[in-house]
Amino acid sequence: MGNPLGISKEIKIMRLGLSFHETLPLRRANIAQILALSQTQVLTPATITAATSLGTNEVKATPRFMQATGLLDNNTLTPFGNAVLAHDPNLDSPTTLWLLHYHLVAPHHTAPAYWRHLVLNSLRLG
Repeated sequence: MGNPLGISKEIKIMRLGLSFHETLPLRRANIAQILALSQTQVLTPATITAATSLGTNEVKATPRFMQATGLLDNNTLTPFGNAVLAHDPNLDSPTTLWLLHYHLVAPHHTAPAYWRHLVLNSLRLG
């Protein structure tokens, strides 16, 4: 049947599940809270709950969104996450937003494979 999603068989990635986001949308304000927290705390559900205004499902979903967008890896900021924290902690820059979306569909990343398939095969420029 081939490889309809165009993912190399050599790439072994632990992809996030289809419902990793708990049916919540990506909220930049939630991500900004966790970015700020990462400067002083180890990121765990307990520390996120204690130090932010996120609800129970947001505490589960937001770090997963951050992983899918390339900001976190194993609850630690990635080099990209550190750059965003240093230069655009509120995620206001169009460049930052573009890079977040890039990571959502990058074949080498952890986002669900169907997102890449959808973007490459269903969305058209113009």
